Amino acid sequence: MSYSVEMGSITDPGSRRQSRVSLGTPISPTMPTNRRWEPDLFPVPPSSAGTTGGESTAADGRSVSGSTTEQHLNAEAAALFGPGFSGPKQPLPTMDDYMFREHVRSCKVVSEDTRYLEIFNYEGPQPDTVEEHPLPLDEFDNFFEQKGVFMPPKVKKGSRLLNGIRLVIQKSAYKPETFSPNVISLSHNAYERMVRGMSLPFRAIESTSVVGPFFWSAFNHDDSNPHLHIVFRKSDVRKKAKTRGWEMMLSYSFRTHVTSGYIKGTASAEIELALQHLQACAKQVLHPMLLPIIVLSMDMSGKDDKRQRDARDWVRRLENAISMRNEIDEKERLYLKEGVIDLDAINRDLVECHSQVLWKRPRAYKELIREIERGMDRFAEKAAEWTYTRERPSNRRRRSSGLWDGEEESSTDEDEEGVERRSIGSEESLGKRRRKKRKVRNRVKINEDRLDPETRSLHRSMLGRLEFYTCKLTGIENYSYTTLERLNIQREVLYSIYARSGSKLSLRMAGDQKRLSHASKRDSSAMKSLSLMGALFLPATFISSVFSMTFFDFQVGEESPNPESPRTTSPELWIYFVITVPVTLFIVLGWWSWDVRREKQYKQEDDTLEDEINDMERSILKSMRTKTLTRSNTFGTIREVSTL
Repeated sequence: MSYSVEMGSITDPGSRRQSRVSLGTPISPTMPTNRRWEPDLFPVPPSSAGTTGGESTAADGRSVSGSTTEQHLNAEAAALFGPGFSGPKQPLPTMDDYMFREHVRSCKVVSEDTRYLEIFNYEGPQPDTVEEHPLPLDEFDNFFEQKGVFMPPKVKKGSRLLNGIRLVIQKSAYKPETFSPNVISLSHNAYERMVRGMSLPFRAIESTSVVGPFFWSAFNHDDSNPHLHIVFRKSDVRKKAKTRGWEMMLSYSFRTHVTSGYIKGTASAEIELALQHLQACAKQVLHPMLLPIIVLSMDMSGKDDKRQRDARDWVRRLENAISMRNEIDEKERLYLKEGVIDLDAINRDLVECHSQVLWKRPRAYKELIREIERGMDRFAEKAAEWTYTRERPSNRRRRSSGLWDGEEESSTDEDEEGVERRSIGSEESLGKRRRKKRKVRNRVKINEDRLDPETRSLHRSMLGRLEFYTCKLTGIENYSYTTLERLNIQREVLYSIYARSGSKLSLRMAGDQKRLSHASKRDSSAMKSLSLMGALFLPATFISSVFSMTFFDFQVGEESPNPESPRTTSPELWIYFVITVPVTLFIVLGWWSWDVRREKQYKQEDDTLEDEINDMERSILKSMRTKTLTRSNTFGTIREVSTL
């Protein structure tokens, strides 16, 4: 009898020694029987590695469920180790399982309205079904396990399930933080049950904080029941304190051809419209990339092209206002009012126009499409492998012969290209890259040829649509590059205008300062003249009035030389006024005439100063001004006018 797990460990409680038991290793009869499994040494059984109700392979090659596998292990272990064996302990979680739980527990929960969508396509008389209804939280387990009201209809005789899709949807998320990092819109337990019950990718919880459009696809690690995992989201936008965007995580079963998933989006993401398109294309849900490409198609609508066209018109108006390029109608002149250009409005519009051109960078979406194409190649490869291993041997031989013909054709093409490569010599590495790409294309084509006709037709249609979007993005990328270059030119011209305006303002300030300095100099000269006049006349006048004048007689009465005279004022007082008044008038008139001549001289100096300032300003502006700004039109417009 052999063990049914790949690697195990047996521990002796007495000696604490460990020994390894590998798959197919017979157990010696001399081995002790009082042994137990150690959870830190045994691997996680396939049925419990992150899934519930999964399947694994028993020792005899039979495919059994998780519970059956556990019973089988217990029975074999009891037969090997004796009746004292009490069965395996609960296995430790895997790395993905542990990280998934930790990320879920660290997330904040916001509640959103939850619904479900089911689409099933049948072969035969069984009618196809499309249902969308609210999904209360207490019915989550029933929905995942398809119990109760979610039990699928009984398949009629002669019918079988072809494909389908089952989605948990939150198409009108409205909470402000619904797309913030580490935020989920289901409770921790409900989110974990959903991911495990629908075999969704564990890594999706780690993408809550990614930026830009994000697409990831990979297979699970269960070869007996392979699933293609898909994570697609764009949720890094915050506008008016509210997060916006959408996210989806899908899991496609190659065994049942049913896609299970979860999708959430705000009103701006138009997820409801995408789901309407999905229901309209219900017959094509056999391809797991149908819903991602529908969402991508809505995101790649004509709004982006119209935004680029509007930005180009905006650039033309800015060019007319800044560099006077005459390519717009008179009604479109928005920045010239009453002969004055609003530079602040031009600066604001330059910034806004630049941001509109940068909206949805084409290179990012081209990388996104490249990742989607890789995911489609993975699907085609696995679907072809799954179909190839399950089809009849006669069809398999026929496909093998056709595949061999394709390989011969590929080798012939490679030989022809090898001859061409040898002829050019210097392009040897380029030829190698071309051959490598050709091999990849041939392999993809072989995988596509193995698909059934309906899947192959839909797959090629999706690839054609992705190629169309790639060409469209290339055109937008080239168009936006030209727009950005023209915006940069106008920004440089605007900066030169700002610099020239600043220079003119500096010149005016320098002129005003020079005028102030001259006025201060004049005032100081006037004060000096007044001080000089005071120094010349006031002391002499004061002294003469006090000590030298004999017009007043202070010896009145008995001490006076003429005691009989009653007057105290000399009769010659008029002589003082006759002399003082004319002299004072003469001096004042002389100073006034001198001041008038000085003011005329100052005015001439001011005129000369203004001429010097204007000459300096003209010389500076002449050196700063470009040829384009010295004309009223650009070269192309003048040439058109001259030809007319």
